[in-house]
Order: sequence, then structure tokens, then C-alpha cells
Amino acid sequence: MTVAPGRNKLFWVECIALFAVGAGTLALTAEPHKVFGDPGTAVWLYVISLLSISVGFANPYFGHASFDRLGQAAAILILGPWPAAVIGGLASLSYPLHRLARGTPLPEVIQSCLHNSGLMALVIFFGASLYQGLGGDVPLTGLTASGLLDLLILAVVMQVLNDLGMALTIWIRGGDPTKGFNWFLWSVEFGSFGLGILVALSYARFQALEFAFVLVMIGTAMLTIRRFAELRIDLERLVDERTRQLREKADELDALSKTDSLTGIWNRRYIDERLQAEMHRVQRYHRPLSIALGDIDHFKAINDRFSHGAGDQVLQRMARVMETQLRETDYVARFGGEEFLLGFPETFADDAAELCNRIRDLVAEERFEGLPHDCRVTISFGVVQAEDETPQSLVNRADEALYEAKQAGRNRVVVRDELTPSGLG
Repeated sequence: MTVAPGRNKLFWVECIALFAVGAGTLALTAEPHKVFGDPGTAVWLYVISLLSISVGFANPYFGHASFDRLGQAAAILILGPWPAAVIGGLASLSYPLHRLARGTPLPEVIQSCLHNSGLMALVIFFGASLYQGLGGDVPLTGLTASGLLDLLILAVVMQVLNDLGMALTIWIRGGDPTKGFNWFLWSVEFGSFGLGILVALSYARFQALEFAFVLVMIGTAMLTIRRFAELRIDLERLVDERTRQLREKADELDALSKTDSLTGIWNRRYIDERLQAEMHRVQRYHRPLSIALGDIDHFKAINDRFSHGAGDQVLQRMARVMETQLRETDYVARFGGEEFLLGFPETFADDAAELCNRIRDLVAEERFEGLPHDCRVTISFGVVQAEDETPQSLVNRADEALYEAKQAGRNRVVVRDELTPSGLG
């Protein structure tokens, strides 16, 4: 995920704060005798924690998904909260260092080290402290009904704390925090926690050779699950890509169905949908809207005298002239034959008429390809402002204004009010 400079500074603050709070918590609750009293156990638990992080896969939404809950659960259930937090924090601190060999910039690696170690130390310490406070066994030597409930609470609390921390991180980095909550990733985390319980029980009950065999079997299971996860992520990515392509194709087809093939501007279908939405906005928010119906004067004569090909060129050029004069919020569509409908949101009728007059003047000066140099083309407009009415009523009133413009001699703009008709031209 690319991080904006401003958000990257905020992410640095979060990383340093997490590490400081995590390290400070462990310093204030220090129980070094529980680590140094059995250094061999602490070392192999650190190795298992590091391996359980390493045997992971790329999180499709953010960062790295792994089986880290295995090492964390095993350390909690064998040594207790403080040693487990130290071991888990050190494993999370050291794991990102391998990214330096892959060319990852040093600042990014430092961010990962600080963030991961601080967050994991806090998640492990507070989750394990709650577990022990509820009466959970440390070290774990067997399973009882009440013990299973304590373990379930521990797993849920650690997952919630971890996901909340990751959601905050995703948000700070400018992503969607809801992407941190994923059922498949949760199943991997809870499955890893179950494997951690198995490691703790095997350590308490089995001899060295039997215990080594259990670790081999657990490692094989993790590799198998990782491969399944990678296949699943690849499939999800493929489905997402296909879905995106289909959506783009559907949008393209929808746009084509609303575009006039000759002029390239919107067509009648688009206008019908657009006016429905515009009239809803007018009625709900009482905002102005004006429309204009434009009709090329004597267009049938152009087709009859100079061919339909020449008429098509006139229509195409007319659409371009209109587009050049409209504002970003305005729109124009071929309404049918030689008729065009222009929409002017947030515009009163007189202002819309001024725009139409500008277009009318430009059209009168335009030289159209396919027509003799001395052949002039003109256009008439009927302009109305929306009232509390239906889209069809609005268009009908614009059509009546257009008819008045035609009757008055063409090449003019008529603004028609429902109560007091008036003309401009």
C-alpha cells in the first residue's frame, strides 16, 4: 500500500508509540527470572515463534498473514504472560530484518520492526494476563471444560486486540480499516492458536523424540495450510479481476446504450433517466433547473438538397458546437432526428437562454462541411425552467416554446413560462 507523506509521518508516530508502550509495559512488569531461569525453553520458543511468522503468506488486503499465534500461544501456555510477551515481541522485532536483503528500504523495515513488536507484545501480555487472571493453567498440562473456556477467551481477546490494532494501522495508512477483518484469516489465526495448545501439551507430556515428531507434523500442517491459502488468494484475485473486467464491460455497454452513435453525445434514453433524477432534486431541494429543446431550421431541405450524408455532417458538427459552449455541469443529447435537448442544472431560464443565444449565433456563423459556402444553417430553441411537474411535462413545455420560436420566424430563442409566455430572440 502506497502511503501519502502526511500519513507516513502519522504512521511513524504510531509505530514509535506502540513500541514505546509495549517496551514500557514489559519493563514495568519485568519477570526476567522466568526467562533466564530456563533459557533453553525460551530459546526454542523464540525459534518456533520466528518460524511460525516465517511460514506465512501475503495478506491480500494488508501486510503479512502468518501462523504467529502458534508460537505466541505455546509461549503463553508454557512460560506465562511476561516471558511470552518478550519472546513474541523479539520474534516480531527480528522477523522484518530479512526484507533488507530483498531491497526493502531501511525506514520501511524499521517501521515494521517497531510496529509489529510493540503490537504483539501488548496483545500477548494483556491477553495472557487476562487468561491467567481467569485461572488459566500455566504451564498447561491438560484440558478441562473450564480450561477450554479460558483458552477460548484468550484466543478471542488476542484476535480482537490484534485486529483493532491492525484496523487502526490500515486507517492511518489511508486504507479501508474493514479489510482487516476477514473470516478466512481469522480461521488461520484460530487454527494456529489450536496448534499452539498442541505444542504446549506435547511439551508437558512427551519425551524429546515424541515432541520433535509433533513439531514436524505441525510444521507440515502449516506448510499445507499456507499452500491452500495461497491458492485461495490467487483464486480470489482472479475472481476480483474478472469481476472488475465484467463491471467495466457492463459500464461500457451501458454508456454505449445511452450514446447517440452518429454524434457521440447522449441519446434519448440517457435524457429520460437524467431528467428523472434532476426533477427529483428540484422537488426535494428546490434548486433551479432549466432545459432547452433545439431544432435545426429547415433540416429536411438540407437532406433533400445536399443528401443525407451532408445532413449527418451537419448534425455531427452541431453537436460539437454545442459541447464547446456548455459548462461542465450542463449536458446535451440528441433527442431525436434534428432535435437536441440541453440541460442546465442550477440555472434559471434567462441564463439558459443566454447560453442558447450564444450557441445560436455561433451556428449561424459556422461553415458546415458538405454544404456550399454560402449555405447558412440556423437553429431555434425553446427554453423552460422546471417547476413542480413531471419530466414529460417539462419537455412538453420546452417543445411548446420551440414551436413558438419556429412560428415567430426561426433562428431565435423563446423562453416560455407556464403562466406568462415571453420570447427572446
